[in-house]
Amino acid sequence: MSAPLASGSLEPAPAGSSEQQPAPAPRLSPDRKLPRKEILRRRSDVERVMRTGIKVAGPSLYLRYARNPDPRTTERRVAFLLPRQIRRAVDRNRVKRQMREVYRLHKERFPAGYDVLLLLPPSAATLGFERLDELTRDLAARLTCDGKTA
Repeated sequence: MSAPLASGSLEPAPAGSSEQQPAPAPRLSPDRKLPRKEILRRRSDVERVMRTGIKVAGPSLYLRYARNPDPRTTERRVAFLLPRQIRRAVDRNRVKRQMREVYRLHKERFPAGYDVLLLLPPSAATLGFERLDELTRDLAARLTCDGKTA
């Protein structure tokens, strides 16, 4: 068995080193994940919200929301759209993971029975989780169900 690697190098850690391996990231339990039924998946649904939805803009984030076409539903559905100007897929995926978590934490602030698109500009790659959380809460507070923004 080989010696553990020292962090940041390809050399084995010196014998007797107290450097520990990082713990694996914990897996989210099913109740902490964003359920699949709450994600807008069809292109036609995204296009409908883009075409008919009401836009609410913030300084570094904006959203569009529209009533779900099924009037009996009370489910909220969401999609996260990021531009390809965020060149690295790693950065785009990190921002999407952060936005999914922000939405999951605050989904009660979004109106039931509506589809929501959260659109991020290229500058979103530099925002931290706390700033995305703050911007999303501010936008959600401005939403109303009567078709007007607060």
